[in-house]
Amino acid sequence: MAFHYDRKDVKWAIGDRANPSTPSSRNGSMTAGEDIHTTRFEFGDALLDSVVCRRLWKIPTNVNFQAEADLIGEWCFTKCVAYLEFAGAFVPVFLREREVVL
Repeated sequence: MAFHYDRKDVKWAIGDRANPSTPSSRNGSMTAGEDIHTTRFEFGDALLDSVVCRRLWKIPTNVNFQAEADLIGEWCFTKCVAYLEFAGAFVPVFLREREVVL
């Protein structure tokens, strides 16, 4: 998290999670796996949720957090697919017109 997000956002998320009156305040566990891919750190996941969903996406605390995050995630996925479809059609035409590829 430290290198992906602004320090102010991470500090805010830690404060938000430490506040007992915050609905998202809860304890988290860590599960050690065989490697980094099978290890889970719930507190880190919770901070990620706070920074992305609460801070960047501005999902209010009084709505169904998961449902709203799923809607936003689906919107982002749809936009990514549309961009990839556009790029897949546009780039070859662009390159051919400039005689970069034949």
